[in-house]
Amino acid sequence: MKTRTFQIPRLRLAYLASEEYIRTLWWFAATVPSFGLLMVVLGHGLMQVIGFTAILWPLSLPARGILSSGKASSLFAQGCFAEIDDEFLTFYDTSDRPTPLRWRLPLTNVRDVVERREYYLVRMRLLSFVAIPLSAFENEEDKANFVRIVAHAIEARQSA
Repeated sequence: MKTRTFQIPRLRLAYLASEEYIRTLWWFAATVPSFGLLMVVLGHGLMQVIGFTAILWPLSLPARGILSSGKASSLFAQGCFAEIDDEFLTFYDTSDRPTPLRWRLPLTNVRDVVERREYYLVRMRLLSFVAIPLSAFENEEDKANFVRIVAHAIEARQSA
């Protein structure tokens, strides 16, 4: 199954990465600033500096999203399409580069697929993901087939 050509701007990809990071590790994102606040109130000197750093740490998440999505954004920002079969999810570059990019992901690495706003996020086992716009699918049947193929691959991996 093949999608239409789509683009995802770098900032949108970074936003999705930040949002996914918070959704996955919300307990950590809440604990660090709380601990920092405690250090600012109860600590002295260097402990207060460390506390302020911990309080400001969540502001680094968008930058972390930009850095972690840099490799994928070069492919997605220029335009690509996805193709899925029983073994791989492959992204093909549609830009005019001398050497077109190709990114091939084994479905054995996929943890699950979720719908977030206007995207499917294909989550990998190592806290990474790839996004595919819902608008890239021709119709509802293609969306259902995509989810079915991913779910089948997850089921096959778990039963092995």
